[in-house]
Amino acid sequence: MILLISVDNDTMIDEICDWLSYLKKEFIRLNENQKITKVFFDFKNYVFKISINNIEYNLDDIKSVCNLPILSNTQK
Repeated sequence: MILLISVDNDTMIDEICDWLSYLKKEFIRLNENQKITKVFFDFKNYVFKISINNIEYNLDDIKSVCNLPILSNTQK
């Protein structure tokens, strides 16, 4: 699963989401107006989860993170 972090109205991430959907790849898009509503860490059992819009995600399932706004700011 891929975590995409973006700002609202980010057309580049829109295109990436379209491409990932076409390839039937799992991804989560986290926009600046969304909030992580729950964080659960169980260090004893190695369980790490977050909830975004009341949907729970296991952090072990996320294999890649893409944050293009930050990348583009570092290239200036």
